[in-house]
Amino acid sequence: MKQAGLIFLGGGMGSVLRYAVALWLNGRITAFPAATLSVNILGALLMGLLLGHATQHPEFYRSNAYFVWATGFCGGFTTFSAFVIDQIDLLGKRPISHWFTYVILSVVVGLLMGYWGYRGTGQL
Repeated sequence: MKQAGLIFLGGGMGSVLRYAVALWLNGRITAFPAATLSVNILGALLMGLLLGHATQHPEFYRSNAYFVWATGFCGGFTTFSAFVIDQIDLLGKRPISHWFTYVILSVVVGLLMGYWGYRGTGQL
């Protein structure tokens, strides 16, 4: 039960920060959903850092910090469901090139950021 509370705490913090990023970016970039893209890329970097740390320190997987930051915060902060909604919206309202650019940036840059974070902890 303690783990659920820690995940709840981290998820709440991640969700509120995701909302703040959306408010801050709203209207600044209009070609595609910059807020979702930004949080997914930053979340990928953070998850890479956390997983890299956990590889060096296996006990981290069982720690309170893992439940707060990896499961809770990253789960609340990143927005795959919003990513799907943004894709559908882009397909109906923007040129296909905007949709394609958004999807490629989200997936490729997100994976690269996760890898960079993981490598930044000395792994691989």
